[in-house]
Amino acid sequence: ASNVLNIAWLGDKNSVVDVTVFDVTGRLMLKTNGMAMVDRVPVQIDITSLPSGIYLVNLKDNLGFKKTYKLIKVDQ
Repeated sequence: ASNVLNIAWLGDKNSVVDVTVFDVTGRLMLKTNGMAMVDRVPVQIDITSLPSGIYLVNLKDNLGFKKTYKLIKVDQ
């Protein structure tokens, strides 16, 4: 298992992406941002500090894109 979350960006413009991670109770666990590049270089988020569990990962960029993903982290 890896402690790095890779977020690939498929947009046609470079953009700044805000990433927030919430646990299932709605508590903010992690907040960061990264530069999403057109050439699909992934934004890498260190999730070492998150314990095993289920999380909601919210992505929002400066161009208006918003998306939420479910993350299940299992420590080995």
